[in-house]
Amino acid sequence: SMKGLIFVLFLVVSLFFSLSFAAVPASERQALVDLYNVSNGASWYTNTNWLVDDPCDNSWFGVTCNVAQTTITELNFSNNNLVGGPIPDLALPNLTHLSLGGNQLSGSIPDFTAFPSLMELHLYFNQLSGSIPDFSGLPSLTHLYLYNNQLSGSIPDFTYLASLGSLRLNDNQLSGSI
Repeated sequence: SMKGLIFVLFLVVSLFFSLSFAAVPASERQALVDLYNVSNGASWYTNTNWLVDDPCDNSWFGVTCNVAQTTITELNFSNNNLVGGPIPDLALPNLTHLSLGGNQLSGSIPDFTAFPSLMELHLYFNQLSGSIPDFSGLPSLTHLYLYNNQLSGSIPDFTYLASLGSLRLNDNQLSGSI
């Protein structure tokens, strides 16, 4: 019927407009801006489209979003000349992968327990210091790479991370038994 066709057309148009105006929450965009600012983003090797409106709609370099373009799921800035620190607390609740390895980030490792979906955390080859924090709030963590930093203190118990399949802590100043 004509009414049915008009209704379907209305739904399609509504869906199109809702998708075209989808955006990440302001808190997620601000978390990225904070990381950019603390790590001298203007001097990154690649910073294509950074700070241009919405990070998902504008394909900010190193940022991966969900299919609906409404939340950030991955950050990959490995070997991209991120210099500075400390790494800010990132308000990215749906983050699954964070790769900051091979840069010159300093300071202590922030609290990542706000990321229950985080599966991979790559912070290797930086200048991070202090102790290894509690990762018990990351039940999905499968890869944890903290090697080649300046971390000190004892090695925590990782047995509570049931999904952890790969752990690298070498080339730090850690003490105690494993």
